[in-house]
Amino acid sequence: MEFLILIGLLWLIGAIFGNKTPKVPPVDPKVEAEARANAARWQAAFDEKYKRWIEQALTFAGQRRWIPKGTAKRFLASHPAPKHHETGVRFTYLSDCFRGR
Repeated sequence: MEFLILIGLLWLIGAIFGNKTPKVPPVDPKVEAEARANAARWQAAFDEKYKRWIEQALTFAGQRRWIPKGTAKRFLASHPAPKHHETGVRFTYLSDCFRGR
């Protein structure tokens, strides 16, 4: 019986003093607003580059139903995809697919 009481006390001490989450330092609102503005500017610049890249791909492949074999590889070799400042073009393409763009 004493063993169960000891286990209960250890659990109580662990619940009271353990598992403390670290305090997050406060963020300056000016710095946060500047970071959001920069992210929005970078996203707008990337969206424009991505739109131009897609237009180039469509004109390169033509308006046919099927893209001939090797055309995509030649296009990517001559026109590399734009790089996103955070994730890369693959993630952006997938997120566009899920958002329905």
